[in-house]
Amino acid sequence: MRATRRSQVLSGSTKDNIGAQIKWRNSMIPCRIPLLIEDDEVLEASLVNLVSRFQETTMLLWNAILCEKRVLFVGYQQPAQDICQMVVSAAMLVCPPLPC
Repeated sequence: MRATRRSQVLSGSTKDNIGAQIKWRNSMIPCRIPLLIEDDEVLEASLVNLVSRFQETTMLLWNAILCEKRVLFVGYQQPAQDICQMVVSAAMLVCPPLPC
């Protein structure tokens, strides 16, 4: 059992994810594929990160989204993943996922 768990961790697999590697241009890219995603589940989004990043201006962002204003997220020298997480988190700000 312990050897199986070790091989799962080394390959990137867990009970919630399957570890895989994709070959692209002579490189192996590791990735994890979730086994189950609910209808309203968004991966890697966090309202805590959004509020901690924007602090007092979170309410201005919330109001702009509710008033259907255009909101542009720009991150100078920030990873694209962080910007994408902020966009998805902003959507969750006005429409949080509800438990079934």
